[in-house]
Amino acid sequence: MMRALPRRLAPFLFALLCGPLALATEPAAGDASAPKAAAAAPGGLPLSSFLPTQGPLRLQGAEGRVEFSLPISARESVQYAQLRLVATNSVSLLAERSQLAVQLNGSTVVQLPLSPRQPEIVADIRLPVALLKPGYNTLSFVAAQHYTMQCEDPAAPELWTEIDTTRSTLRLDTALKPINPTLADLADLLAPTQWSGGALTVVTPGQPQPALLAAGGIVAQGAALRLRYLPLTVRHTLAKPAATRGGGAVPGLDTRGLRGDAVLLGNATALRPYLAPETAARIKGAFLAIYPMPNDARRFVVVVSGRTDEEVATAASAFAWQSTPFPRQAEMNIGAVRAPELPDYAAGGRIARPGSYRFSDLGFTTRSVEGTRTDALTLNMSLPADTYAPEDAYIELALDFAQGAGMGGNSVVNIFLNGHFQQVVPLDEGRGGLMQRYRVRIPLRDFRPGANTLNFVPRLTPTSAGACANYQTGNLQFTLFDSSLITLPQVFHFTLLPDLQRFALSGFPYTVRSNGEHLAVWLAGHDSDTVSAAWTLMGKLAQRKSMPLTRVRYGYERPADDRHTLLLGVSSQLPKDALKGAPWLPGQRFTQLALSNQAVPVSDPGWWSGTWSWLSGGLRTSLDTSKVGPVVIDGDAGLDSQLLAMQYRAPFAGKRTLTVFTSDSASALRDGIARLIEPRYWDNLQGDVSLISPDRTTVSWQQVGARYEYGGIGLRERLGFYFSQHPWLWFAVTVVLLALLAMVVAGLVRLFRVRAHRNVAEQQEPR
Repeated sequence: MMRALPRRLAPFLFALLCGPLALATEPAAGDASAPKAAAAAPGGLPLSSFLPTQGPLRLQGAEGRVEFSLPISARESVQYAQLRLVATNSVSLLAERSQLAVQLNGSTVVQLPLSPRQPEIVADIRLPVALLKPGYNTLSFVAAQHYTMQCEDPAAPELWTEIDTTRSTLRLDTALKPINPTLADLADLLAPTQWSGGALTVVTPGQPQPALLAAGGIVAQGAALRLRYLPLTVRHTLAKPAATRGGGAVPGLDTRGLRGDAVLLGNATALRPYLAPETAARIKGAFLAIYPMPNDARRFVVVVSGRTDEEVATAASAFAWQSTPFPRQAEMNIGAVRAPELPDYAAGGRIARPGSYRFSDLGFTTRSVEGTRTDALTLNMSLPADTYAPEDAYIELALDFAQGAGMGGNSVVNIFLNGHFQQVVPLDEGRGGLMQRYRVRIPLRDFRPGANTLNFVPRLTPTSAGACANYQTGNLQFTLFDSSLITLPQVFHFTLLPDLQRFALSGFPYTVRSNGEHLAVWLAGHDSDTVSAAWTLMGKLAQRKSMPLTRVRYGYERPADDRHTLLLGVSSQLPKDALKGAPWLPGQRFTQLALSNQAVPVSDPGWWSGTWSWLSGGLRTSLDTSKVGPVVIDGDAGLDSQLLAMQYRAPFAGKRTLTVFTSDSASALRDGIARLIEPRYWDNLQGDVSLISPDRTTVSWQQVGARYEYGGIGLRERLGFYFSQHPWLWFAVTVVLLALLAMVVAGLVRLFRVRAHRNVAEQQEPR
């Protein structure tokens, strides 16, 4: 039911109706200051797109509260903002005392009554644009919920309101502001708060050769890193001369066909026809500059140049590594970029080496919570994708925290790992105080490769209970300090490949080296669409790595050195020697798993093989052998604009991995990679074959090819790995060893008796 009324009528109808009303909090649509978009039909993004998890938001208890961040870019002006709220409240609430408040940055925008007679709420709420500021804004839902006028239990289960995050939407009409940019503004110009879409066009004076491909890949990574977690689509296009030269720093560049912001990339000689003479004269080394887009002052053009290919790469690296603001100037000549040599597996928030790490080193800051229902305190950390340790290995937490006095004895802090309950910390010290180095252990096997989330959820209860109890909530306090430690035990780097899930989680194995020197990008085509696909993919890998990969080798030929390789191209252009051992051959053969989910032998294994299979629990005993033979179909079935991702052992480098991304046309490959980097697809890559269709929101995947080992462990750990895979084998080996030990002991005893007591034995023999 739609309930949108002029503000002046609300006081009268509020007294007559118990149902919630949608109140306009800004001037009516007839106001001249209101944009025309205000009269449009409600739309926008669902609230679920702003939340880390899917599902409804539930406000529980007498004082329910939930909030999330609303990003606003500094380069955009918000002209109109509207929230469509769809919610349901309990039918047990007392209408006279229950209401839901919507707050923006701490200011109450609207109050909606919660009525048991009309528990379904559909309200269109205009958000005051004056309250929105650049950066992250806080949108809060605060519920006061009661079921009686007198004594009540504030934690009663019937006190709830649920917000539908799928049907509730947020609409923002924004417009880009004219800019006069400097290099210091790059953090605001390329920011995750922007609503106008993540797209960047890289313009080169000719089809990029390997050196320029590498520089463009570094630029794409730098732009993607500034967007942090938002996907960035990178487009490549060839520079076109302007029909008539205008003014500004790039008067000779035709920008009419460019979509969004752009980067002009190339050496000074190649860019000279597009630059103003005075601008070209200022290129005296690695050159980085930013200017307003000709004919569109709301957009910008970044110039990455130099006198040589090496200087162009240096300028691109400066663009990618920039994390603190540059000087407030539009141009800069760069002498050198000296990046630190980081150890393998290094990345933001990653625990790579055994030892203890402070929470502060992982981005956590000291936080305090108060009351009976509190938000989770979140620690984000990451493990290398090939982490292996014995089954009894634990990650240990040494927590520093403070708790209030006089809390109920059942107050606890629940610890969740990736949404699953793991441990509990009892807060049973009645006098409160400070606790240092409180030890909590979590099995290492419960952590997943790549990113992990530890949530500390305090549940604080008062000492008294009951409907008419005198509740004291000011003492319900808990603080978790960032001096707390997390300790990684001795681990090894060992796993099984191929595994596209590990690739999606952390870029493994391509990002093991922090500078990317073990990674090669092989393009099967010279067209701009294939180049765009490669640069877009590299931007996503940089986001997963949290730093630029500046030593990646790019080219149109097979890598000459021993590197893990990403191969991108149209299926008909893929080199045949690279497809040797591929689980699929697009247009020739495709492979699928057997319909039965049971492991069946291909032939009679014989007595010994059958006994070995029984001892090993019916599981495979070779890491290179699949349990069930796949179904192989030969045919000319094409991809039909689908994107195929497959991973297998590189046929030209036996110890390296090859991952292929292909489609039936270059444009489909470009669009498929742009779709792939969206979280709903990227986070669901699995197996060694994944298929992304333009008309589906899910990923089709399977594991059909042979698996192989990656990394190395010692003999002891390798035996532990095999026995952890096959526990019955461990039992059988133990029984056999005990039997052999018993036989050896019996033989030794018999031998000792013969040698030491021979005379006694002869005297005891009857005559």
